[in-house]
Amino acid sequence: MSNETPQKSFFFIIIEFLRNLFSGIFSPGDRGGNNNPPTPLPPDDTDNQNKNNTNNTTNNGNTDTGGNNGSNGTAGNEENWPQATLDTEMGEATFRYGNTLITITKSKKYVAVQTSEDRSLLPSMPLARRISKRTFKDETITLGNFEIVQAQDQNPTTVDEALDELRSLPTVTMGTHVYHTTQTRNIMPLVPTGELYVVFKPDADTAKCQELLDSLYLEITQVRSVGEMLVQVTQKSPNPVKVTIALQNSELVSIAEPEMQAPINFEAFALPTDSLLKDQWHLQNKGQHGSWTSSAFKAGADAKVVEAWNWMQSMGTDSITVAVIDSGFDLGHPDLKGNGSKIVAPWDFDTDTPDVSPRVGDWHGTPCAGVAIGAANGIGILGAAPNAKFIPIRSAGISDTLVERMFIHAMNNGADVISNSWGASSPDFVLSTRMINALRKAATEGRGGKGCIIVFAAGNSNRSISNAVNPDTIMGFATHPNVIAVAASNSRDERSSYSNYGKQISVCAPSNGSGGAGVLTADVGGTIPLPSGGFGEKGYDPGEYTSGFGGTSSACPLVAGVCALILSVKPSLTAAQVKSILEKTADKIGASGDYNSSGHSDYLGFGRINALKAVQMARDGQVSNVQPTPIPNPVPPPVTPPVTPPVTPPVTPPVTPPVPTPEPTPQKPVEVLDLPFETLVGGNLNAANDEHVYKLMISDDLTFKMDSPIGDANSDFDLYVRKNALPEPKNRLYDGSSVNDGCNELVQLTNVAGTYYALLRAYQGSGAYNLSVSFSSPLPETGARLITLEALTGGILRKEAMPDIGFKINTNKKLSITLKGDAGNNFDLYIKRGARPKWNDYDGRGIKDGADEMVEITNPQPGTYYILVRLAQGSGYYNLWVNLS
Repeated sequence: MSNETPQKSFFFIIIEFLRNLFSGIFSPGDRGGNNNPPTPLPPDDTDNQNKNNTNNTTNNGNTDTGGNNGSNGTAGNEENWPQATLDTEMGEATFRYGNTLITITKSKKYVAVQTSEDRSLLPSMPLARRISKRTFKDETITLGNFEIVQAQDQNPTTVDEALDELRSLPTVTMGTHVYHTTQTRNIMPLVPTGELYVVFKPDADTAKCQELLDSLYLEITQVRSVGEMLVQVTQKSPNPVKVTIALQNSELVSIAEPEMQAPINFEAFALPTDSLLKDQWHLQNKGQHGSWTSSAFKAGADAKVVEAWNWMQSMGTDSITVAVIDSGFDLGHPDLKGNGSKIVAPWDFDTDTPDVSPRVGDWHGTPCAGVAIGAANGIGILGAAPNAKFIPIRSAGISDTLVERMFIHAMNNGADVISNSWGASSPDFVLSTRMINALRKAATEGRGGKGCIIVFAAGNSNRSISNAVNPDTIMGFATHPNVIAVAASNSRDERSSYSNYGKQISVCAPSNGSGGAGVLTADVGGTIPLPSGGFGEKGYDPGEYTSGFGGTSSACPLVAGVCALILSVKPSLTAAQVKSILEKTADKIGASGDYNSSGHSDYLGFGRINALKAVQMARDGQVSNVQPTPIPNPVPPPVTPPVTPPVTPPVTPPVTPPVPTPEPTPQKPVEVLDLPFETLVGGNLNAANDEHVYKLMISDDLTFKMDSPIGDANSDFDLYVRKNALPEPKNRLYDGSSVNDGCNELVQLTNVAGTYYALLRAYQGSGAYNLSVSFSSPLPETGARLITLEALTGGILRKEAMPDIGFKINTNKKLSITLKGDAGNNFDLYIKRGARPKWNDYDGRGIKDGADEMVEITNPQPGTYYILVRLAQGSGYYNLWVNLS
């Protein structure tokens, strides 16, 4: 579809043609309709009013986006669904979405706006000064082409006032309320874009359909098939939620869904970067341990990729292409660019350009790609399918349009396998019909009808991805029946304790976690400027590689690479056959009781992937003619629950009626992660003997602070701290605790030299948390730059699935200072406790020739430490890492 709206005269020509062709079956056009609604609508608060009446979402030419009036099993279902409802007092709307029923609630905190091109509401822009400080906090969050703004107070009146004020600004082209589902609260914002997907019933009268669209002042922006279209709200339309309610309650409409943009979540789970592993054990595990303890490995706990290469006598073929949808990619990395012809059709769907370079903090895509397709170029790492071609696709959000366009781009550019180490930021995200159809289309129509193999990470929240009440609900991308959902195992052949689980899990694949090692893969290389004037390393680790990658983010591209090997030996296989081969050849790991009679485990799928067995079955084995799993028809919920039990049952009824039993959370010990104190500073020295002095304190007191980054008022978290052992709240074994209502907790301890454990607990609800552990700040001193040692982390706690997490903090084991400078220079490094060091008076020093130095103090005692950085020769920048762990 073009970015320009077609002229009406052209529409009339098309309309007449379609009307004559289809003889009364509804087609777009005949816009000379009724401007007065035949039935009064609810009072409109113009939630999504587009002041310039422009179409803010386009398909950029990709018109073949799937769906054909319900033949796929999701559209056109005529079951007796309850009426869609709108509760204006509560700000709630309930309607069909995908193959289930959802309820969304208007946020009491946030509104969203689109601004005219190159204008922003960010505090650094002039426009921000026009916003009332009474109404707005001085912060915004971007989500795709929307900016989410938080109102100063959490009440509906303030939010409405904030939205009205924003809409009055000349540079704001659209303003809308932000919504969330009942489960997600404010964890995951949902922003209606103003576009709706509409499918009319095949027997609907053309004139009445047109009258319905005209009554809601909707503009047709794309026709996909007869009666199937995308429409856009206009300035006169009700907000998209009210439009959805009106359309779904019409007897003419089969499907009506609003496009809602949501944030994307990349499923990383990185280990501390000071625990480096210099071997790719996930490809072949001989029980090696490198810098890890030997207990972290079990020989054979790998994907058998090296054995597969040996059996194939190759590393796959360049006729197979793997698309990776993720954050940015470092296409200059030698293991991603390969011989120069490896990369195909890169595209950034955030900027609509071929530049997929990572932004600051945008490090996730490069290691994912490295695990899947890292090149065989004689240096660095290898992916599971080193010879495969690579389509890098960058996305920064989730919406119907984005999902459709990304998968169409992959299909149209020859993707055989599509790897997806991402999902919605909320585990309760429900896929829309358009998203369901986009994945179905790629999985069944890609590769010339054989289907693209779509691989999704299951997620890292230690929770079930299956809907406990209706398991057929497509709730999250990994639950789509046409994808391969991947859980994680570790280097000891055990389930990674963070890995999500459920009936939809196909297989698991080696990654980090639960005492195992991290995965060595490619990392973003190079440096970025620092506010201090120095520079910082890009990526998770300094250099071009990281050994701390993991999570289902790493397991997913490993499976994608193995799928590419399978297609290398037999490219005629369908996507369903490849999935079947993976499942049939997987190795059973874990306890035998974890698997049912069909050989499936909710926690491990059909087992840990075995690339050797998979390629052998693909080439020489008996491969059945497997058909794609059909998308289940949605089952409408009952309009009202049964009031009485069945009359005169044939057997004595139980004491309590049966209810669906949620899948159990595995009873595993609380995972404890090391949490180091880390600080990065930088500077610039211009002449020989120039110096910088830094001052830090390891104090006798320690402050543990916990809060929620979104201020979720519906959750209650607790914090416990104990010396030398994990706290046990039940037995009152802890040295400090904070159990306030809400998420803000504070524990302060004195005389703290030693090792401490912090236990974070979700007492009620679920949500995101931040945890900081810090010493007292050193006192200011002339000529000394201050460094505050602080340990920071964050994540999500869920009462029902992952209520506890632990962190281990060492205050006096080892203090490490690492200096990295511009090449060609010579820096020296000194440290001393209690006074500034000199060239002949220090507790530790590094004076090697060159730009890099390192000093370590074992068992540092409380006190003030001074660090001296001196330039011996040259001129340039440096970075200084300070680590206490």
